[in-house]
Amino acid sequence: MNEPKPAAFSFQKFQILKFSFSEPLTDEGEIGLEFSPSGKYFPSTGIFEIHMDFGASQILSKDKPGTPIIDAYYIATFLFEESIPFESIPSFFYVNSIAISFPYLRAFISTLTLQANVKLLMLPLMNLTGLEANLKENTKVAE
Repeated sequence: MNEPKPAAFSFQKFQILKFSFSEPLTDEGEIGLEFSPSGKYFPSTGIFEIHMDFGASQILSKDKPGTPIIDAYYIATFLFEESIPFESIPSFFYVNSIAISFPYLRAFISTLTLQANVKLLMLPLMNLTGLEANLKENTKVAE
C-alpha cells in the first residue's frame, strides 16, 4: 500500500480584515455573490497570501442592481514546504487554496448572523474552480 505524500504547501492562518453586514430588507429575491481574488507570493520565504474581496447582495429584480448585504476582505496565508520560483507553483494550488480558505468565511458569516439574532445567512457550498485563473492572473511576486 502506498504511503500518502506530505502536501507541497500548508495552511497557516486566516484573517478577516474588513467586514460589514446589513440585514436583508425582505426574505424575497436571490443572493448574488461576487469574488475578486488576488495573491501575493514571497519567493524568499515560500509564503503565499490570498487576498479575497467578497460581496453578497440581495437581488430583488433583474433590472436593478442588488442591495449590498455583505462586504468582506480576507487574507489566507499558505506556506510552501520549500521556497520555489513563482513559475513553479503548481496549478492545483490556486484551486485548492481558495477551496481551503472559503469555508472559514462561510462559517464566520453564519456564526455572526446567528449570534446577531438576525435571519441566519448560510452561504451555499460552492465549486470555486472558476476563480483559479483570476487568482493566478492577479498574483504579484514580492521581491
